[in-house]
Amino acid sequence: MSRYQFRLGSSLRASIRIGLWAAAMTSGAVFAQSITGGVYGNLPGGKDVAAEVTNPSTGYDSTVHADANGHYEVTGLMPGTYVVKMLRDGNVIDQRSVVVVAGSNSPAIFTASAAPNAKELNSVTVTATQPTVNAIDVTTSQQIQTWNSTEINRLPLINPDLLAVASMQSNVASITSSHGNAPQFNGASGTENRYFLNEFNVTDMQQGAVPDKIPNEALATVSTVDGGMDAKYGSAMGGVVAGTIKQGSNDFKAGVDLAFTPATGTLNENPRNTYNYNGQLTNANQLNHWSPSLLQDYWASGSIIKDKLFYYVLAEIEPNNYGQGVQGVNPTETYNATTKTLNENRNKQFLGNFTWNIATGHSLNVFIDRQSNLQTQSQYALSTPYDPSSASSALTNWSGNAWHDTLAVANYHGQITDTLSVSAMAGTSQQYFNSYYQYGIDTPYLQYKNPDTNQTTQPPGNGTSSLYYLKYRMMGARLDFTWDVTDNHEVTFGGERYSPTMAQANIPNPNSWTYSYCSTSLGPNEPCTINGVSVAPGTKYVTLAYAPRIYYNSSPTYGFYLGDSWHFAENWTAYVGGRYDNYAMTDNINAKMYSKGNFLPRVGVAWDVHGDSTLKIGATAGEYSEGIPLYFNAYGGTPGQGYIHTNTTYTYTSVGANGVPAGLTQVGPVQGSAGSGLHYLTAGQFISSTTQNAKLRQFSIYAQQKLGDSWTAGATFFTSELTGLPNIYNNIDQLKAYLTNKGYPNAVFLGQYLITPGKDINIPVQLNGANSPLTMVDFPNSYIGFPSLRRKIYQLSLTMDHAYSEEEPYYLSASYTWRHEFGNTDGTTSYAGGTGNTGATGYDSGLNAPGFLQGAAGNLGDDIPSTVKVFGYYKFAHLDNFLKGLRVGGALTYYAGGPIDCQSQYPNNGTLAIGSNQLGNNNAYYCNTLSNVLAGQSPISNTINYTRGSYGRLPSYKQVDLDVGYDWAYGPNAFSLDLKVLNLFNSNTVTSYITNMSNGNGQFNPNFMQPNTFQQPRTGELVFRWQFH
Repeated sequence: MSRYQFRLGSSLRASIRIGLWAAAMTSGAVFAQSITGGVYGNLPGGKDVAAEVTNPSTGYDSTVHADANGHYEVTGLMPGTYVVKMLRDGNVIDQRSVVVVAGSNSPAIFTASAAPNAKELNSVTVTATQPTVNAIDVTTSQQIQTWNSTEINRLPLINPDLLAVASMQSNVASITSSHGNAPQFNGASGTENRYFLNEFNVTDMQQGAVPDKIPNEALATVSTVDGGMDAKYGSAMGGVVAGTIKQGSNDFKAGVDLAFTPATGTLNENPRNTYNYNGQLTNANQLNHWSPSLLQDYWASGSIIKDKLFYYVLAEIEPNNYGQGVQGVNPTETYNATTKTLNENRNKQFLGNFTWNIATGHSLNVFIDRQSNLQTQSQYALSTPYDPSSASSALTNWSGNAWHDTLAVANYHGQITDTLSVSAMAGTSQQYFNSYYQYGIDTPYLQYKNPDTNQTTQPPGNGTSSLYYLKYRMMGARLDFTWDVTDNHEVTFGGERYSPTMAQANIPNPNSWTYSYCSTSLGPNEPCTINGVSVAPGTKYVTLAYAPRIYYNSSPTYGFYLGDSWHFAENWTAYVGGRYDNYAMTDNINAKMYSKGNFLPRVGVAWDVHGDSTLKIGATAGEYSEGIPLYFNAYGGTPGQGYIHTNTTYTYTSVGANGVPAGLTQVGPVQGSAGSGLHYLTAGQFISSTTQNAKLRQFSIYAQQKLGDSWTAGATFFTSELTGLPNIYNNIDQLKAYLTNKGYPNAVFLGQYLITPGKDINIPVQLNGANSPLTMVDFPNSYIGFPSLRRKIYQLSLTMDHAYSEEEPYYLSASYTWRHEFGNTDGTTSYAGGTGNTGATGYDSGLNAPGFLQGAAGNLGDDIPSTVKVFGYYKFAHLDNFLKGLRVGGALTYYAGGPIDCQSQYPNNGTLAIGSNQLGNNNAYYCNTLSNVLAGQSPISNTINYTRGSYGRLPSYKQVDLDVGYDWAYGPNAFSLDLKVLNLFNSNTVTSYITNMSNGNGQFNPNFMQPNTFQQPRTGELVFRWQFH
């Protein structure tokens, strides 16, 4: 905003409309992922006038001439404050100061008041304004939200990362619950997002999970695109979150950030204890203790060669960390009925970002990050349950995990000619994980599970369940070109390739036993069924787990895209584009098992209604797809066996001195996946030929209105539909019955299969026994019985944003979202039953058999009718006394309660709707009424079906956060001190319930409808920042 009032009159609008109209057309080659931005505008007076764009901090200086319409543009600019001068005959006749933000274009508009005979600079200079979060950018049909580091630091966010910043809009759900910590954009599940740092995809593709944390001090900006993405974006059915790393300049700067989290107390509260139906303690949360934590960042930036080579380096150290929300997510001390556990977390991180201005229009940026993390657990026996004072001083067990992560990204931007530019990126992300144990797999691994409290305890000197090793690597590259074909067409074309690979070894303990017993919570004669077998009330039993794994596999993807920004009428811009994505997966010896591509069209339109960027109306439509997570590849099978993860249940007569049971009698069939026998699966042998990639269709229509100089209002209607989703199918009993009826009773299947539920299953089978050849067999879905997968979302969002400026020293971002979401799948993560199931067990375990989808259609987990989020701060900058450095900020978050499910085992009614290896799964919706159960009936009903989301609603969620800060300067030193408090009033809203009515043994689960997770309790942090400039 200008230091003086700067408004465009109607006559002035008319005089510059054509210039802005052309600008909207030809300056669209900037994307939210990009580390560069651009400047565009018009030059009254035509092509004799030039624009000089400079940045004294980096020495950047470029002069461009206007086209026939008076339009100019400069792209590939590193973020910062630029001065744009209007030149005539070499004389500066007007100038603008503009803030360039990564991933977007900033307008620098000149007025007709700079007359052709003007020789001197006008007396009024328009100064730089920081754009609003939802800034109007008429050069694209997309909507992009961007936050800079100043805004992030002044808002009540504790150690903010990409996830926390991206969650500040109301169309993004981010409740602390069983949904996990991944933000859910526009109702999509959290694993449908993609995360970028300096244009490189840093999403953890093992399960589509959130990336490693980058210190928030290193983040320059965070941007989100949550719908209507153009053809450059692939593999994202949710949102795109893009962070850029700070860069150096000619000015030397250095600083220290210290973030102190206090010990358990008023500013670091514990959640509530939880109890079961009978009042037994299930989680002793109030006994948790957090030790204080001090997160330390040390950084410096400057030039190595003035105007040419710059650096930004940072070191983050967290010695003996027990802090919340950084890396350590477990309290320092926790207690259960038998054990006190001490959790320790140490973290070190070093990064550097180096920028080389090769020549005007050509730049190279290299970013390197290295992180090491050590987590340990030390256990001490309790002589009295839940009594900290009864803890033994002798260590009974110890374990540790070590992570080492490396990230490296290089970016090049070059202006080849006046009409052709190139952008290139190459990067790699690597993770190494090792586990350490005091006792290995030679010592039996024993657990004791209480079915009434659902607590699991372990004896002193326990072995480990397995020896585990993991190496993960993501390699990626992208190259694209932008060509201004004519004044009315700008074409972008390019390609990208990513290749995530995973090497994993899991060597199991041959004596991995879990002891339990049939519950008698409703009385001593409560019936009990284990794996379909009725046993006596109170029967004790033991389960043997077995999961050997040796993997090396990858999920390579590549894509090509082409898009045309086309000005087809005055003030109108259309986007027409598409991309082809191919997703593949390899098996455990890296042979390709699956490869399938999709063509994905993208279109959009934007109308600059008045021709002055004050009102934008637009619409977007397109298709989006997603690849196969690495963990799916495990189902290709280790050589000779295939994927194995089994649980075998026994009764026993005695227990040996080493804790291993004896006198075993197997109860019911083996549960889980028993692998592929002697077959090593090859391409096409475990994947149905009808399998499709996950695919989504989206449509949105929106309007953005500038109000005054610093306000922007917006409204968006959004809808999407999930049209395909692969999943693991392991109801082999159903397939065997089909072939038996066809005259093949001895048919042999190779394992479990990757399918698209709702479509026929076409797989190879040995029809006449193990020695017979493989024959392709089609199992019609009319027999299988899967309904078509569906997730439908309707959503309306309203936003209001105010940018901070010296004249109006406050920042505000307010948003409201109404949403209705329904269907029979949450997407690539299942939230049914209060869980967040991703990755190795299939996208949705409720899709493993058709019986689990009976009643699965209803209101989905993110069907949250109303969400309100308000973030802001006010600085008392106009005061002339000590108070001028004071800032007061806050946040208000409100969610209407989401739907609640009731889940149970599938009724044992003799059908083949589920397999004999799925009897204990609580994925069905056949719950009895609670009154019937308490009266002695089974919790599993043959007739009553509570359809998904129909059991009730969660309570509404309300939270107020606070940030009180103070800024002061002393010579070249700048200081700030912030007290941040999340959940100021320590609300304890339940954010999920335990919704399994049965406990896996056909019995009532005493924890049913008891709290599972709570709103994060009050948490405080004191942050001190010093910067030398």
